[in-house]
Amino acid sequence: MEDVDGNVFIDFAGGLGCLNAGYSPGEAVAAACRQAEDYLFSCIHVVMHEPYIALVERLAGYLPGDRPRKGMLVNSGAEAVENAIKIARSYTKRPAVITFQNSFHGRTLMTLALTSKTKTYKMGFGPFPSEVYRLPMLTVTGARSG
Repeated sequence: MEDVDGNVFIDFAGGLGCLNAGYSPGEAVAAACRQAEDYLFSCIHVVMHEPYIALVERLAGYLPGDRPRKGMLVNSGAEAVENAIKIARSYTKRPAVITFQNSFHGRTLMTLALTSKTKTYKMGFGPFPSEVYRLPMLTVTGARSG
């Protein structure tokens, strides 16, 4: 992205819920058009389709180790956090969740319970899920890079 003064920036914000691929790159536009010729969207909860399975398997292949994996794609970070909590609670049989102070996790009810910024995001939306505990974020000072 280039501003009016000719400064060039990498746009990491691109839009909420959007993967930054640039501004209408030809390859991404062509891929979207090819996909639209097959079908625009079929929710995996209704119809499981091969491209979804292939993508999840490909992404899982990037993870280290050789143990079995399961994966799913979701529509937002809040949905990812919500599902991670459900999976963790189911696996551990423990209801509590730990979050860091000054964190932001999303705008759904559970992710708002994790989010610390009350005035900005949470005011007037409670009560929130219980068993959410906050820890201070520890930072390392004096660390050198490189």
